[in-house]
Amino acid sequence: MAWDVGVIAANVGRASGVSSGAAANDIKTLYKAIYLKNREPELVYQQFAQKQANMDVPLNKGDNVEFTRYSPLATSATYNLLVEGTEQTAEMYYSQTVTAVLDEYGNFVQPSSRVWLTAFDPKLGGLSRLLGIQAGKSLDLKIQNVLAKGFIGIRADGDTTYQGTIQCAASAGTTTVPIFDSLPTAIAAATTTGSGVIVWLTGKNQGISRTYVGATSTTITIAALPNAPADDDTAWIVSTTGLTTGDKVTCELIKKAGALLEKNETPMFPDGYYHAVIPAGEMKYDFMNDTEYINLKHYAAPKDLYRNLVGEFANIRFHKDSHPYKHTAGTMGTYVATAAPQMVSIFGSDAFGNIKLAGKDQAFEICPPTFSTATPLAMFGTMSWKNMYCPLVLNGAWGVNIFAVPTSLG
Repeated sequence: MAWDVGVIAANVGRASGVSSGAAANDIKTLYKAIYLKNREPELVYQQFAQKQANMDVPLNKGDNVEFTRYSPLATSATYNLLVEGTEQTAEMYYSQTVTAVLDEYGNFVQPSSRVWLTAFDPKLGGLSRLLGIQAGKSLDLKIQNVLAKGFIGIRADGDTTYQGTIQCAASAGTTTVPIFDSLPTAIAAATTTGSGVIVWLTGKNQGISRTYVGATSTTITIAALPNAPADDDTAWIVSTTGLTTGDKVTCELIKKAGALLEKNETPMFPDGYYHAVIPAGEMKYDFMNDTEYINLKHYAAPKDLYRNLVGEFANIRFHKDSHPYKHTAGTMGTYVATAAPQMVSIFGSDAFGNIKLAGKDQAFEICPPTFSTATPLAMFGTMSWKNMYCPLVLNGAWGVNIFAVPTSLG
């Protein structure tokens, strides 16, 4: 004999004047609504992911999608002047393939049969809320982790021994071990122990980002690039080694990040702004407590198209996130809840995307206790969420992460 969800919800049905079966369906709908309502506010980054219907993977068509990115064509000193009666030589162009592979994420809880029978509401409503928050937070942190490894990184302390523009040597190396004229001194000195992020600014690999490990004083080891680097190709490299208390975000850093985006011809969002996500609490406090921000005359902004807007500065709109990405200084790409360094991400339109499985990217299921050979006493039911997605950076030069250690609030 299986449990009847209608019986479980009978008291709700009697109170509302509907049948038990209808109440059961309403209850499931209600708690899915609670789940979604609490999931959405956590998705601060997701709202800025590139939105194109054809980016989703169709059902039963595999679990990956490939993007083809083209390197910009060179600017002509003659402005591409044509000579009458003369055919031009076709210009060579280069492409890069960016692959996204879907992964599954999810979790569940097992409320006891006693809870299902005696307290369907509000206890299970509370669990729906917790699952919604967890699902949203998980996706938000996953996107942050991808962006931390994929955007240009700048340090709040401005230490040029751990960051800066680097240039490929004449013998530029291979797709996995590029060779540079020189590396920032601290990165070069770390050799095989150093690690961080590199984003290509020019050349055939423009916009491609990689995490790296040190190899020699002039080389790094990375996952294979789409194209071999060439002499004079430039890239931005950063390591967060040594970031510590006092290395906080400032308005000057925000303006520098915005300038980098402009220099890289980063497209703005439809509202005419770059957007940024800043951790709530200490990081937001440091930014808004900066003298330059305090002295700025704040005008009433038009209604924002995106959630969690908290401020505007230097043509950048800031949105707070209550779940900051943290990592151990010098070790990129691994979330560590107790670590000190955090980041402010500033980006333009189409800097990153989030691939989903069309129509099946998220699920929330309620399964009441059921008698079976596996659960002969039907002592518990389950409530679960599952998402299927793959965040990815589309152009690493169109986003900037400011890595900082915020002021302690006590």
